[in-house]
Amino acid sequence: MKHLLLVCSLSLLTGIVNAQNSSEKLFPAKPRFILSTSLTSLIESEGGPSVGLEYRIIDGLAIGIEGTAVLYTTFPFLYEHEYAKSGFRIKPEIKYFPAAARGKNGQLYFSLQGVYKQVRYNEFSEATGTTVRKEKKVIAGSPNVGWQRYLDRSHRFILDMYLGLGVRHRKTEPDVWLGNELFFGNRRIEVDGYDPHLAFGFKLGYRF
Repeated sequence: MKHLLLVCSLSLLTGIVNAQNSSEKLFPAKPRFILSTSLTSLIESEGGPSVGLEYRIIDGLAIGIEGTAVLYTTFPFLYEHEYAKSGFRIKPEIKYFPAAARGKNGQLYFSLQGVYKQVRYNEFSEATGTTVRKEKKVIAGSPNVGWQRYLDRSHRFILDMYLGLGVRHRKTEPDVWLGNELFFGNRRIEVDGYDPHLAFGFKLGYRF
């Protein structure tokens, strides 16, 4: 189902891009609300649908927040001992749009983004044959660089892409059995404590 949603969204995006024809001089027309959804949240290792809201306070500054419902794991083999997973993720963000990077249909921006994720799940131990309920909390932050652009002639649909690198902290309770570590083959890819945080996103939005 999640792959079908992604394919449909990308098909819609392709059609909009082919039909674009801007008549306004600069991006954006004026400060307004943008309602968006993230396509990347559908394919993250712990994924689900998302909704975001952004408000352009002035031409050069915007604030926003995005919420995601964590409903499934995209790569089940990475979480073979974890079941009944559910949770949420919140991403507050502030964006700066330099005037020098403003074009007719789009604009470069820089942002500071925070992340808070809380996920509960059951973990099964083959060694003991029992299951324990766990809770994982992740706090992260990163500076990002991104690009927003209009996709249609009425300047309502917007594409938003960003990439950044920061730091994150993960804590899982109770700390039992597997030591709260996740491996891909012989490589450890997720563990409690501090680690680098790669931020990236691909969003479609509608400007009111």
